[in-house]
Amino acid sequence: MCKLLDHKIVAIARGIDEDHIIPTIQALIDGGINAVELPLSHKSKEAYDKTLKIIKKVHDTFGDKIYLGAGTVLSPEEVEKAAEMGAEYMISPNMDVEVIKIEGSVELAPILGLCDGIVDIMETGTTLRENGLIVLDRICDISARMIINKASFKMKQKEIGEFIEKIKKV
Repeated sequence: MCKLLDHKIVAIARGIDEDHIIPTIQALIDGGINAVELPLSHKSKEAYDKTLKIIKKVHDTFGDKIYLGAGTVLSPEEVEKAAEMGAEYMISPNMDVEVIKIEGSVELAPILGLCDGIVDIMETGTTLRENGLIVLDRICDISARMIINKASFKMKQKEIGEFIEKIKKV
């Protein structure tokens, strides 16, 4: 996600046919735009397959000259197919992500074959290294914010204050 945020502009190339996609992407690159999203078409199976073919063509033509993503991704299967074609990120309106909540020694999940990898909030990565795992990519730095409705804060100031103090202790 942070890699996507590094780009100031992401071009969404929707509905551009196979004959015009390469010159269009080249023009974007020439203009300094290196992040491109190609939304999947769900009008028909044929249109969907054609979009995947275009993603592959763009990936094969430009490689790492662009940061290529697929948009309107609606299922885990579509994520896999778009990734196979060369999409590096996915944009989804409301995709249900398969998440397994693991508590405790999350590093064991990939070792035991429960998953291919984990997303872990970490400080140093020491525990991962101690378990023979490596950090493949930094998704992004995180921070926490508390947003409180002004009226609620006035009416529930004591409870909110107690909650904030509990969080500070963690």
